[in-house]
Amino acid sequence: MTETTAQPSAGTTEASALGVVLERLVAQQDVLVDAATAAIYAEIPAYQGNLSDSVQRDVRQHVGEHISATLASLRRGGPTAPEDLLFIRRHAAQRIGEISVANFIHAFQIGQRILWDAAVALADDDQSRQAVLSVVVSITQYFEVAITHAAEVYLEAEQLLSATGERLRRDALEELLAGSAVLSGAHAQTLREAGLEPAGECIVVSATAKALVEDVHALRSAASSLARANQRVTTPLNVVRHEEIVIVAPIRPAEVDEVVTRLTAVQQRLAERGIALAIGVSTVHSGLAEVPDAYAEAVEARDLLGEHPGLLALPTMTAFDYLLRQSNPTAKRLIPAAVAQFAAEDRAAGGTLLETLRVYAAADLNVRRTAEDLHIHVNTAHYRIAKIEERTGAQLRSVSDVVGLLIAAQLTEPAA
Repeated sequence: MTETTAQPSAGTTEASALGVVLERLVAQQDVLVDAATAAIYAEIPAYQGNLSDSVQRDVRQHVGEHISATLASLRRGGPTAPEDLLFIRRHAAQRIGEISVANFIHAFQIGQRILWDAAVALADDDQSRQAVLSVVVSITQYFEVAITHAAEVYLEAEQLLSATGERLRRDALEELLAGSAVLSGAHAQTLREAGLEPAGECIVVSATAKALVEDVHALRSAASSLARANQRVTTPLNVVRHEEIVIVAPIRPAEVDEVVTRLTAVQQRLAERGIALAIGVSTVHSGLAEVPDAYAEAVEARDLLGEHPGLLALPTMTAFDYLLRQSNPTAKRLIPAAVAQFAAEDRAAGGTLLETLRVYAAADLNVRRTAEDLHIHVNTAHYRIAKIEERTGAQLRSVSDVVGLLIAAQLTEPAA
């Protein structure tokens, strides 16, 4: 019998070739940064003028950060999101007054071309040509996101530095928080531009960083990312005040779940990039007169997270869950010792009985439905319920006893 040597699959070979191309690009990173920086100065007249020393230093740093971010995106193999590009705002602020937005974007296009050329130069056989093709496509996708984001950030930063930018938004917010529901003049125009109408429905978001954010532009970038979660034509009112991000956004009740989902995703992406925010979201309020109450709710929700980053959205909570979040030491002392011990021991063992209790309550105390929802035999469900009763002294046919156990389980839940 002849022994056959296994041959690598086409997919494995292509992946290997792609890995080689990426390794070579990474090895050339400093050369690519130098080439792109030199090309920017050579091809864009505005960069040949009397730029300040700080801008000249910043140009090379900006190019380097984009090359690094592009290569990281290629290695990761996933799509690029604006939260991957928070560094752009810092550089955009440096360019305002010295470089136009058109020239700012032109510099991006030069960087894209330099990377393309470097990738194409690595195509010396069929496998590497296929790998380079995928790299060039990914470079294009990266710069499509980067250029769009850069233009938005530049124009926003330019507006914020003008007399009619951040100051007007901050003043309009302060008037709303002070209870002035009907603003006039420039402040009223600021609210209209944010899609906010005196009688319209809105939510308020409050966010603070749970760890030191060294980049002075980072919170402003985070505020813009959170504001984009509203996904409307108009950008909601968003202000950074006293190291707190505050957003007042128009919304319809039917949109709440989707907006909260997007806010949660943004919070997680920002945390991955070193900006760990605790975010509170208010319930939906009718009319700008209720913004002070909505803001108080958002702050309370944010503070309920304690020292931990995350997002707590009041519209997605039940009244029961909200009340349990307000726990205090006295409430915990009212829990019978046997119940507290049961909860602690079951969590240590994996939490099977506590999960059974929760599913049993959600199934309206129906054992057969509980078994179906847990994908276990009905006899197993009966056994677990009997075990809970034995260890706690509760009667699980009693609604009040079940509610009491659920409350105890929640109150004894360790902090995240």
